[in-house]
Amino acid sequence: MFDIITLGEVLIDFTSLPGAAQNLQFEANPGGAPCNVAVYLAKQGRKAAFLGKVGKDAFGSFLSQTLAEYGVSLCGIAPDERHPTTLAFVHLDSSGERSFSFYRTHCADTRLTAEDLPEDLLRTCRIFHCGTLSLTAQPSRSATLKALDLCKKAHVTISVDPNLRLSLWPNAAAARKAMWEVLKYADIIKMSDYEVEFLFGKGTSPQEGARRLLRQVSAAAIFITCGLNGAFLFTRQLSCWHPCYQDVPTIDTTGAGDAFIAACLDVILSQGLPACGTDALFLMQRASAVAALVTTQKGGLRSMPFAHQADALIQKNPHVKFRPTLDAL
Repeated sequence: MFDIITLGEVLIDFTSLPGAAQNLQFEANPGGAPCNVAVYLAKQGRKAAFLGKVGKDAFGSFLSQTLAEYGVSLCGIAPDERHPTTLAFVHLDSSGERSFSFYRTHCADTRLTAEDLPEDLLRTCRIFHCGTLSLTAQPSRSATLKALDLCKKAHVTISVDPNLRLSLWPNAAAARKAMWEVLKYADIIKMSDYEVEFLFGKGTSPQEGARRLLRQVSAAAIFITCGLNGAFLFTRQLSCWHPCYQDVPTIDTTGAGDAFIAACLDVILSQGLPACGTDALFLMQRASAVAALVTTQKGGLRSMPFAHQADALIQKNPHVKFRPTLDAL
């Protein structure tokens, strides 16, 4: 039995480097939001697997070898002989914030089929995690929806991070529809404040977005990350906010959101969903610290820390205060 199975995109993040003005320079980093989540869990000793496809090329071999290096099972990943590995170019500004340019048309990560799914493994895993990028094209769209349906019927806990990349969709309406398609399956949702506004309209606060989500879907927990403005947790019993750990040398924010939800899932695997303020404090401290540490290195996947490193950051920042209650939802 796997503790977690993730499904979706696996790709090369070409991260921009400072260089000569006439020549852009990039560093090839392994990436893909679901892969980042699987790697963090595997580094904590969890049994993790990833489902997806890479090209039968040097980049695909590099990605498979990297996942294996971190202990992620490759039982659900295979090279596609007809389609190349997906590439993304990550442009960083002076604060480490990033923008993406994707080279993904007819690429391998969209070629996962429903027939590729290890159904018995999906039915018996503890948590299944995915996003929406795998819904942007067929056949990976049908594979994702089938995996969600299998897990829902088997009472597997389902975690969803929409991970909106609007440039990969034909239009905003298609992206919004796909978000709702996967959110309806979710027991645990992680969204950014930007995604809340995308779903419900500009100016929608995290609190209002959570209220509306809890009315419209069956999720038990909703996490909303707000970058430097911290992160929220909402359940039907409690709500809380935790600030961002800003006392770190941020150079690249790629993977911070993936790290946050991965740390949440690791705690939930051990302790279940937070039922009181003390549980919520521990979870939000750990997730916020893990996310902060990821920003101190280039690339998301190789930046995933160990939990003890996050705990050390928490101990060094006793001034960072947790707000245990907000307006009731």
